[in-house]
Amino acid sequence: MMWNTVVVASLLAIQVYGAPSTVVREVLGSSRSPLGRRMDEATYELLERRQNSSTVSLNMTQWDADTLAACTDTLSTLSASSNPSGMAVCYNIVQLDTNLGEFMADLRLFEVSPPSGAWEGVPLQQMEGGIKFNGATASEINGQQVASRGISRRQNTSPTLHRTYMIVGRINEDQMIPPMTIQKIEPLIMPTFTLTAKDATGQSISTIVSSNEAAFVNGIFSKEVVLSTFGQASLAVQNITAELEAGRIAFVLPGVNLLIFPIGLVVTSFWTLLGVGAYAYGTYERIIYVAVIAHCLFIAIHKRQWLSYTVSVLIGAALELVGFASRIYGYSNPFVRIGWIIQYSLITFAPVFTSAGVYVCIGRIADYLGRGKFNINPRLYARIFIPSDIFALLIQASGGGVSFGEEPALDGGISTGQGIIIGGLTLQVVSLTIFLILFCGVILPTNLFRPKKYGKLDQDDRRVRNFIIYILIAIILIIGRSAFRVAEFSEGIFSPLGHNEILFIIFDGFPIAIATSLMVIFHPIYMLPITPRANKFVGQELRFLPEEQQY
Repeated sequence: MMWNTVVVASLLAIQVYGAPSTVVREVLGSSRSPLGRRMDEATYELLERRQNSSTVSLNMTQWDADTLAACTDTLSTLSASSNPSGMAVCYNIVQLDTNLGEFMADLRLFEVSPPSGAWEGVPLQQMEGGIKFNGATASEINGQQVASRGISRRQNTSPTLHRTYMIVGRINEDQMIPPMTIQKIEPLIMPTFTLTAKDATGQSISTIVSSNEAAFVNGIFSKEVVLSTFGQASLAVQNITAELEAGRIAFVLPGVNLLIFPIGLVVTSFWTLLGVGAYAYGTYERIIYVAVIAHCLFIAIHKRQWLSYTVSVLIGAALELVGFASRIYGYSNPFVRIGWIIQYSLITFAPVFTSAGVYVCIGRIADYLGRGKFNINPRLYARIFIPSDIFALLIQASGGGVSFGEEPALDGGISTGQGIIIGGLTLQVVSLTIFLILFCGVILPTNLFRPKKYGKLDQDDRRVRNFIIYILIAIILIIGRSAFRVAEFSEGIFSPLGHNEILFIIFDGFPIAIATSLMVIFHPIYMLPITPRANKFVGQELRFLPEEQQY
């Protein structure tokens, strides 16, 4: 009988050490007995060793019947195979020695559905299989064919057993690190089963047959329940609650004493301040844009001045507000793409409008200081850099539209839409940097920033100087934030950088919140005088060369 062969062969099974290896060769082809194979190490008698070191005979007839019934019941719940070959694997552990790492496994190959695709029409006899263990070395001790499949479609709707394989093996020595718990052993002795064959055109085809569809339904681990960390904690709570109700232990209110002083006080205070700071910043970031919108609307409606500046900052703040709301929605609904696409798009577009508000201030600053020192007509700053930013915005918007219609690159790569957005962001960074260099080259040499050389400044001079400092800080923050977005998109939407919330807060949320706050709190309606400096005859006039023409 086949089970006599199993018992005899298992007594001669080979003990092997080394890396993971394929143990079943020509699973569905030749059934050459592996008893003639010679290995490097001594044999071990797996069937005669149990975990309690006693010898107990194994009723293989009963094992075969119980395993067949359990496998059939489990695989019957599958509507179809998870692979195109139509095959499924039922894997069980017959015996296990956790001290030596030795095990005996039963692997059964079932047909659960007709083959599809390239596997359609491939006879069972032409299929070859192999098993690989990630943490063990094993050997096949038999390969009994139970049934064979022809080319015609299978008529029986229940799983059909085709082959049964008994495997003996040993967990690799480098994996035998006590304690050998179920959680550690299962992945080490869980096989990867691969089927290979040739299709009708003679091309090689292969597929992986999942071992998880019917695993440990009989024998070792079949009655074990592996608890998660949360499950273990819940069980511990239930046990301690039962002891409290029985009066066997006393209740101690936790959290009322500092067990380690003063270190405990320092650590507790640090985490308290950190938590309060995080909640405070989150509250500020959510409220600041609402306050900015309200303030801008008040200035635009009541004062009716600086409409271009106010509207630009208003649009930027509104986009940031909707973008952060979409980010919260995307966090709560991670499988809904629209939330992530909206937040990525709007948070990316918003600084374009914020920087446009800076450009429209250059003309008024030049009117106050005098235009002779400017390297180009001050009005051209807005006419050059606003269209440049609008062009960058259109590029980013087109990239967002492309991203909405395509699947994200799950392998961490850059999709077409993300590449377009990166191009728009790069253009925005370059445009802002050129503006910053030109503007600093004009403003910094003036007496606003060199009062010791040209004389003291009056109140209007100091307000204009402070306003220039604030908008320069805002531009620098926007440049840094845009550079961060370029780095984020360049690694793909699923990159670690793209999902690092701390870096997002530091290099995106915080800079834009500060820049927007500066531009609203220090609005030009409060900071830039209407009367040009040259007409006031107050303080020291701006020093220009006599031959310079005043526009």
